[in-house]
Amino acid sequence: MRHIARFRSVRNDQKGIVLVVALIVLVAMTLAAVALMRSVDISTQIAGNLAYRQSGVQAADGAAEIARDWLLKQATQDITSLDANISPSYFASTGASDTFDPLTFDWTGKSKVPKNAAGNEAQYVIHRMCEAPGDPASEGTNCFTSPVVVSGDSQGIKPDIPPSTVSNNPYYRVTVRVTGLKNTVTYTQVMVY
Repeated sequence: MRHIARFRSVRNDQKGIVLVVALIVLVAMTLAAVALMRSVDISTQIAGNLAYRQSGVQAADGAAEIARDWLLKQATQDITSLDANISPSYFASTGASDTFDPLTFDWTGKSKVPKNAAGNEAQYVIHRMCEAPGDPASEGTNCFTSPVVVSGDSQGIKPDIPPSTVSNNPYYRVTVRVTGLKNTVTYTQVMVY
């Protein structure tokens, strides 16, 4: 009988230790669950931000294409119309020092592209890459022009003739600003010639 009483007393002392260990394990598991939930939440926010960014880039691509089409239309109708500023979004020169900064530029009233399905609204401006307005062939405009490759003659192409780089076709810089959901803003610049 003594032996049984001693066994019961050791067993009764262990019940309290098991409760303390179980509580510590429960607290550790709760902290791990909270950390896992926060990790999943942050991952979801990152994925959402990447989706907003990608949506803004797609809207900017569309607006750049619209600006390019506008340039082609102007050049087809009357190429000399591009020698002067055209309100609201075309500038025939960048000035002697190209100080255009899309972050500080006043985008009020510039050409807008209708909102897309994602709710992004794009605006664009076009700068002709010349120091002064006027005919790109004249010396005072100092235009950054695209190269024209001419190699060969009426008898065929001769690869040993160096290409000519004389051109009156200036480069144009298209800057697009896209405003989207959750106050996202995307800027894109494209060079066209």
